[in-house]
Amino acid sequence: MIFLLLCLNSNIELRRDSIMNPYIVVNYYINYQDLTFFKVDTGYIGRYKVSLTIHLNKKQISGKSSNKEIFIKDYSLTISNEMIDSGVISMNFSGKGDFTAYFEIVDLNSQKKWQDKKNFSIRNYKDIFVDEIRIKGTGTRIVNFEDSLRASFDIFNPHDESVLVQIMIKNLVGVKFYESESILYGKNFFEEELRLPGITFSEGEFTLIVEAKGLKTKKTKKSEMNFIVQKPFFKSERFVKRAKEMIYIAPKSFIDSIIVMPYEERERMWKEFWKKLDPTPETERNEVLEEYFRNIDYCNQQFSSPFSEGCFTDRGKVYMKLGPPDAVERHPFDLDSKAYEIWYYYSKNYRLLFIDYYNLGDYTLQNPPPELW
Repeated sequence: MIFLLLCLNSNIELRRDSIMNPYIVVNYYINYQDLTFFKVDTGYIGRYKVSLTIHLNKKQISGKSSNKEIFIKDYSLTISNEMIDSGVISMNFSGKGDFTAYFEIVDLNSQKKWQDKKNFSIRNYKDIFVDEIRIKGTGTRIVNFEDSLRASFDIFNPHDESVLVQIMIKNLVGVKFYESESILYGKNFFEEELRLPGITFSEGEFTLIVEAKGLKTKKTKKSEMNFIVQKPFFKSERFVKRAKEMIYIAPKSFIDSIIVMPYEERERMWKEFWKKLDPTPETERNEVLEEYFRNIDYCNQQFSSPFSEGCFTDRGKVYMKLGPPDAVERHPFDLDSKAYEIWYYYSKNYRLLFIDYYNLGDYTLQNPPPELW
């Protein structure tokens, strides 16, 4: 059985050295709270194993692993969601074809596992080629608004010609936030870096595009990478979204107030509100907060429509107020009716009918219980 370590993040990258030999690099980090620590005489020990394997045509051709040990004296740090352990594992390989790299972490104290993989192809480059774009230093594709974007990429230039490099960054609706153009001269390999302050961007998702053109052969190649720019939580739109999603647990007056507060006051009010509901205030974790937003995220994933996020739809409202139904009847394709669902809550003797009148996934509750509306 594979258990998902929710707070582990990894980034598998294919790179090449100056003579174009390929190698794989994996940057990863994991929260202490997702590892199991054993008590020893003077503190607490967590142990885990990282492994990287490379497969060609479903057969392993290379592999590497190492064990890591974390020693902590303070128990509270072992369950902290702010403490992380990070690392890098890399491996050279050779050959041509279609490869898969598998990365795995095993918590040696609990045998929990987390896995990631990436497919890639290795070819002989007869013409100019732009390799995969990488964000340096984070192991993720998330850029802090108050930090910098540091992106690197390699250009392979078999003909040793001069190369025109054009770089563009745009958001998802096509608005350009950055453009540049330069010429690189007379080498068969270039390792380039782009560095921009996070305040260059707004919050949201962006695409970085690098295009290289050989000025002699006129051959062109480009590479693209998506990344996300985020402000610190209490300064961000993510906070506003989360605050509005508290509608099932907090008074509307509190939500309206906290949204317009200065950042420092937002943080104070948020922490005070959730602390009052924390069943284990002596620990770092707040199980009520985690469970509440886990349910919100589930509703957003399962019940969203073109008109509303899932947690604000009728199905989302019922799920948040009553919990998951005991049983669900789904009728998406009946010939003589609109798509509909029936949710059963046996202990309350509820039989709730939802109808999708416009075939857009927007289900309306037909018989809302008085206690919910």
